[in-house]
Amino acid sequence: KEFDLVFNILDTTEAFIPRLKFLKVYDLFPDIMYVDFSYLPDKCLELCKYITRNNEMRRVSLVGMYGQSEIKSYINQSIAASVRLHHIKSIDVHDAIYNPISLLDVNLAHRPEFVRSKELDHFEINQMLRVGYIEDNYFHVETESYLKVGEILEVESHPLESIMQSKKVFVSKYYDRDLYYNKRFAYDLEFIYIDDDYFAATNRNWLLYKQLKKDPSKIEDIGKKHHKEILRDMKNRKLQFSRIKRAIDEWISKRQNQNVPKKLKIMIIDDELKFIHDMGPEVWIPYSLNIQTHLKYGTYQIRRTMPHLIVYNETGRNTYEEFLNVLNAINEIDNYDPYILLFNTDEMTKAVREELGYEKILTFKAHVDIHDVKKMAEALDEKLGISNAKNKVFIDSQNEASSIFIKRKVKVIAMTESILYFTSDVEIPMWTIFHVNKPIKMLLTVVPHKDDGHFKHEKNLYRCLINGVGELEKEKLRRLINKSFMIDD
Repeated sequence: KEFDLVFNILDTTEAFIPRLKFLKVYDLFPDIMYVDFSYLPDKCLELCKYITRNNEMRRVSLVGMYGQSEIKSYINQSIAASVRLHHIKSIDVHDAIYNPISLLDVNLAHRPEFVRSKELDHFEINQMLRVGYIEDNYFHVETESYLKVGEILEVESHPLESIMQSKKVFVSKYYDRDLYYNKRFAYDLEFIYIDDDYFAATNRNWLLYKQLKKDPSKIEDIGKKHHKEILRDMKNRKLQFSRIKRAIDEWISKRQNQNVPKKLKIMIIDDELKFIHDMGPEVWIPYSLNIQTHLKYGTYQIRRTMPHLIVYNETGRNTYEEFLNVLNAINEIDNYDPYILLFNTDEMTKAVREELGYEKILTFKAHVDIHDVKKMAEALDEKLGISNAKNKVFIDSQNEASSIFIKRKVKVIAMTESILYFTSDVEIPMWTIFHVNKPIKMLLTVVPHKDDGHFKHEKNLYRCLINGVGELEKEKLRRLINKSFMIDD
């Protein structure tokens, strides 16, 4: 297809301020945006976070560009920041052009014909999990794709390996609300302290024991003899892992106040973006900010993040009627009653409280004011004690230990040098990113099937854009595709 393209280049200098650059980007509102991490990468990362957190701009086709020196340091951080495409700079620009167009609309991108492989084996595909915190017997993680609750998984590595060598974890709990990072889901991954023959042989009894704790009536289905066997195994397991458990408790006790914990969460809804204009070194908000211009795609973000404080500036599209939709979304969530600051309204606080039946609300005639927000946030943080570690260890986002990877069971059906198809028993949401470690290091971004595409009607079969590869990896891809035909012959 032909496109009318308009290019805008935003220069970055040492004085580059990410929040102000975001205002410029929002004003331009591009369909595709390339961010070059070769210069001022930390500031580029901060800019990307502003873009990907914004409800309207999250559908911009955002591409991280990297030289060889930034690949290891920043690709994982930018993936954690929800950048969906990644390009290693080289003379081959095909994917840098077609991938972001495909991300916008798969049917817009007309690729040249590439050779498609036959079915391939020995692919090691991993899913990134962002470690929120470590508690006494589990990792709390957030991620973009589903895990199976009740399943035992293997992680590639984890922050406690010096104490607990086992890489097996049990998916014990699922969350789709009250998330901290810009992710879809959260899970608790319970430790399986030891991974040896005995623990592997008794894992089934351990899972049955957990079921019995939840529902003791199931003992009738198990039988008394088997129940005694389960209790014996649990006693033996506890004896074996107790030393490791004590070491983990000690590790947490020493570190729980060393890292910055989760902070008070504030959502700002302001299509004038005055709040960002007013921020600066002299007036800084030391809390987790989620700045929205408009809740364009519904109020799902309120349920997903459950901010402690919501700031609503009644201007333009953000009318009082839209505010009522926000309040309805709040009321639909059990045990959730955040404080609300309603700016630029003629309504009086007392009248609004009585009309809406909601006590935790303050109204202001003036437009959103950063000083009022900061004052309220500080008082609220002190009251709720959000920034207290409470026997948890929080991992800083720049620490490599903040990301762990689990191995996904998929079957690669076919591949070109730019597209890969695989099947999965676990549902995978669109735009999820996976890491491939073997046979070639690369990234996969899940996108919809084209209307006339291969495998469109196949069940549980996913289409992915191959990205994050350099020239050497591209050459290996071509050889791998060619080899698939030789093996088949």
